[in-house]
Amino acid sequence: MAPPSHAFELMRRAVLSLAPTHAWVRPLIDPRQTSAIAFLDSRLNYFPQRSDTFDAGPRPGEILPECPLTICTGAASGVGFCTDLLGPHFTALYFSEVGEVPRDLAATCERLEAVPLPFSLKTISQRPAARAGTAAYDHTGRLFPAYGAKPGTLYLVRPDGHVMARWRDANAEELAAALHGALNL
Repeated sequence: MAPPSHAFELMRRAVLSLAPTHAWVRPLIDPRQTSAIAFLDSRLNYFPQRSDTFDAGPRPGEILPECPLTICTGAASGVGFCTDLLGPHFTALYFSEVGEVPRDLAATCERLEAVPLPFSLKTISQRPAARAGTAAYDHTGRLFPAYGAKPGTLYLVRPDGHVMARWRDANAEELAAALHGALNL
């Protein structure tokens, strides 16, 4: 099947943008006939060469796939999904063994959040987190392999849920450069 035309894609996006607030539009959307669009050549993708070291997971420009997680919220926790960690801002997902974050990455993220920049760091641990502030725990053991992640991996996700950049080993300077580049286009 040929890819959808540009005009068709613009129409599909218009319908999708109306769906949350206009009930009459919802029947026009058939989830069996729609799929996420990958923007592999987007100017919002940064450091695509870093993806060469991954054997799995979404590439820059691809939508963030779902996977169940235990979401940690203070003393309470419950089952949720990857996209529950996202918000109306850029989100860095840092993969950790038990919730620890390297000092240089933590300091860079604190500076970025203080600017104020539409940004948030979320830590996902392989095992139940020993560190307060960990956002989620991979209780199924499926997320790390599905994302080609190991402790130290970092994904930067745009507010629309597309991966913007990913690093096998977190790079705080490149993270800051990607965010500043995207916001200064």
